[in-house]
Amino acid sequence: MKNLSMLLLAAFVLVGCTNIAPSYAPTQFSNENYQKNIANAIEYADNFVDFDYHNVPSSSLDSADMARLLQADIAFNQGDYAQAADNYYLLSVKYQDPRIIYKAIVCYEHGLSSPLQNTRLSNLINQLQSVAPNSKISQLFAIRSNLEKGDLGAAKDDLQNVLSSDHSKTRSILLFLATIISNNSNAYNKQTLGKFGLYISKTYLDYPEAYLFAMVAYSITADEINLLEIGKQVNIKYPNWEVPTFWVSGILLKKSSGLESAVSSEEYLGSTSSGGGGCSNRD
Repeated sequence: MKNLSMLLLAAFVLVGCTNIAPSYAPTQFSNENYQKNIANAIEYADNFVDFDYHNVPSSSLDSADMARLLQADIAFNQGDYAQAADNYYLLSVKYQDPRIIYKAIVCYEHGLSSPLQNTRLSNLINQLQSVAPNSKISQLFAIRSNLEKGDLGAAKDDLQNVLSSDHSKTRSILLFLATIISNNSNAYNKQTLGKFGLYISKTYLDYPEAYLFAMVAYSITADEINLLEIGKQVNIKYPNWEVPTFWVSGILLKKSSGLESAVSSEEYLGSTSSGGGGCSNRD
């Protein structure tokens, strides 16, 4: 796996010398500017919190749970997701409120480090689909669940439903998907994830993030041939875009080290620019 990482980096550097002009402004692909793209993608996904409040459970929180929710909200708004996660999870199980479930998902997405947390995240995503099946944010996270279950058709359908809201935000959605599949790379049906990566790279080939998603998918599935091929295409079309190389190399190195969770966008961006992590705090 380490040899693949070195081969990947070498291949990308060599192909990156091409003079073919990209169709997007090169400046937007600098590490610093691309941080903004990631933050915007997460903010756009947050705007999908479109729950039907007529169906939100009306149960009142008792005093102890109200205090628990207040503590979780304070930690959440300060970006202390690890502190907020367990409180939100307990409240999600008890009250089935999609607003709380979503915040719990956000927390666990930011800090996966154990099998228990991975299990809780999967449970929360399934719970969100159960209580708010028509929500776009629910359908967005359902893509991850379907890739875990090996349901390629359902993953495609959910993606199309999400994109139907605003096709101008396709790049943001594909980028957001790349971030959420990067966590817990051992959970996916590898064959389904590989096919979904191919589907995205062929169907949405006009968008840079389609190639990024495919590269992340192929790094998780250890598909060396397709990973190198997509990497070459990225360097031909977007020669100054370093993000995919760092992202994929991080996943490969973590997998070779036997670590369960793959690299997240915050981790590699923190090491490639002075601006820190790319994810904004969600209010």
